[in-house]
Amino acid sequence: MQKDKQQISDVLKEYITVMNDKALLPVTFVTVSEYLFLLKEAACALRPMGSNAILFLAAAVSDFYLPEAKMVCFFNSLKQSGL
Repeated sequence: MQKDKQQISDVLKEYITVMNDKALLPVTFVTVSEYLFLLKEAACALRPMGSNAILFLAAAVSDFYLPEAKMVCFFNSLKQSGL
């Protein structure tokens, strides 16, 4: 238990350092199109850094808005694909 607490404390300290150093840029988006646009722009901006740059991507399906009219089609396609 003490080892777990120490690991959590270490990770939290690293997170605070990264945020204070502005070494992580969280980017928010609303639509899939916006996400793809921002991803492309970020990749282009980081290209000069070569292998010294890294992008962390995280998004859940629930992050994207689906109009009610399209939800039926979306869920039907999921059922057909076996998911």
